[in-house]
Amino acid sequence: MKRILLLFLLFSSAIYSQNINMQTASIVRATGTFYDSGGAGGDYSPSESYTLTICPATAGQYVQLDFTAWNVEGEPYDFMTIYNGVGT
Repeated sequence: MKRILLLFLLFSSAIYSQNINMQTASIVRATGTFYDSGGAGGDYSPSESYTLTICPATAGQYVQLDFTAWNVEGEPYDFMTIYNGVGT
């Protein structure tokens, strides 16, 4: 029984530790932490322009984003647009 519990705990921690850095890509995730291109400890660079598509891990489900921090200079310099649908 201990082996099953340990395996479950290892699998659970792997699921919840996925980081997503801003990039041009299409990714499938169940959970994760979203960062700018600088990652958890860095800043993003000037003149970046990315399109990141986040798809749910299970077809027919939805993606939910919960922002814990937000700090950008604002238009026309820094901004982020979020689309709800299959395209921009």
